[in-house]
Amino acid sequence: MLIPAKKSNDKRAATSGSIGDGLANGAEFAGTILVFTLFGYILDRIFDAKPWFILGFTLFGIVGQFVRTWYTYDAKMKAHEAERVAKINATPRRSAVEPSSSNQTTSPNSPKSAASGAASVRTNGAAAVRSNGAAAVRSSVRSSPPSNVQSNNGAA
Repeated sequence: MLIPAKKSNDKRAATSGSIGDGLANGAEFAGTILVFTLFGYILDRIFDAKPWFILGFTLFGIVGQFVRTWYTYDAKMKAHEAERVAKINATPRRSAVEPSSSNQTTSPNSPKSAASGAASVRTNGAAAVRSNGAAAVRSSVRSSPPSNVQSNNGAA
């Protein structure tokens, strides 16, 4: 009975495992071609058709190994891509507009408070009106004049 080896989190073990996998794949690649070549050689000796069986089975082994390697590689890359996409989709994304909490107070001069200028005066009380000044509250609530209206610029 075969017992699977325990997986280690050691980086050295992970590196040597990948080297071992590469060596095993290379030996399997060469060994499979060698087996097909020997099988062709035996058939050539039996049927006295000297180069044809050995050439045919050797080419069959080589092409077969390249095809098998391609499909194995393709399956691993698709699995790797699926893991990558799943990891990307699993991470939460920050939205461009952060929702503001109701406990935050804004200063009247900030662009965020232009619509809520009067509300900030109401919630902060009279002390906020005294410290910020009526002009700041008025300027934050008042919008800029439309571009089609001409101003006199003090001319009478």
